[in-house]
Amino acid sequence: MLMSPLVAALVTVATVATATPGLDRPDAEQVARVRAAVSETTANEQVHPVVTRTAGADRWETAAALSTFWTDVVWPRDDTLQRVVVVTNGEGFADSLAGGAFAGNLLGPVLLTKAAGLPSAIRAALADLQPDRVVVVGGTVAVSETVEAQLAGYVSDPSHVIRVDGANRYAVSAALASELGASDVAYVASGVEWPDGLAGGAAAGTEQAPLLLTKPDDVPSAVMTALREDVQPREIVLLGGTTGVSDAVLDELATVAPVSRVGGANRYATAAILAERLPTYYGATVASGLEWPDALVGSAYAAVLADKVLLLKPDGVPLASRSAVTELSLAWITALGGSLTLPEAVLDELRAMTVDLPVNP
Repeated sequence: MLMSPLVAALVTVATVATATPGLDRPDAEQVARVRAAVSETTANEQVHPVVTRTAGADRWETAAALSTFWTDVVWPRDDTLQRVVVVTNGEGFADSLAGGAFAGNLLGPVLLTKAAGLPSAIRAALADLQPDRVVVVGGTVAVSETVEAQLAGYVSDPSHVIRVDGANRYAVSAALASELGASDVAYVASGVEWPDGLAGGAAAGTEQAPLLLTKPDDVPSAVMTALREDVQPREIVLLGGTTGVSDAVLDELATVAPVSRVGGANRYATAAILAERLPTYYGATVASGLEWPDALVGSAYAAVLADKVLLLKPDGVPLASRSAVTELSLAWITALGGSLTLPEAVLDELRAMTVDLPVNP
């Protein structure tokens, strides 16, 4: 199977080729090395979760603040990693949903932009990040050519700014999946609503798998083609209940590979159920369940750490999220967003909980 030009371009020593020349997809050893370098261990005891907040005055500043995790922690731990930054529209989620999973696969951050130009906070973050490659997600309506030209100023060659686009949000997600190539697992979520896709983006990035989008009642042809020809999964994880994605979608996906549906009574429950899918590293990234930008940039962050992504309400921690914290012993929690979306009282509610902390997280 031929790789797309985007993913093949990320190849260096000890990397797996993507489809585009110049991009390096980290191999399993690199992923494990980075996660081991940033993980924590402790003695067996009951503790209150350690909850920290990363936030700025707005979505642009929050994304920029979170990107310091890469300059300070991730990239210094492994100089074989190519420094890839994913830039996507921060004003609408349509093309952006699959970008978090894609960034997680490449162990890079997501930065948000306005369609017409880069916000000042994002320009400052790019100057600090000094990326080798920048991947722009979406067409010129979502991220203009003006932004693309501005991004060229932060890489050594304009050709290192690579756009992945498509006719619509579904085609964009399919193109991103094709860039990554074959994967044992593929995640599929609604392209009409964002909550399940953002929780799924972190899980997909953790598993080094793509996230593709579907319509509620049928799977777009571009998505089916990418699944059959490029991803070739052995398993498909369908996110959300039948209200968001019908059984007709499940049946159509099942012609590609066996399908497991992960869905709860609401967005909070679905994220909590999904948190149980993979072995835990005892960390969680939490964001508002009513606003998408912070959860989007958090999905790439969570994927690097193999964190769970849980959603919160502004007036408290939903029961499903609370249960996930205690049952999975989520002792290190990063909250994304300011006090307007996540009031300090909600974070204090998390801090007051008690979790069993295993010996070797």
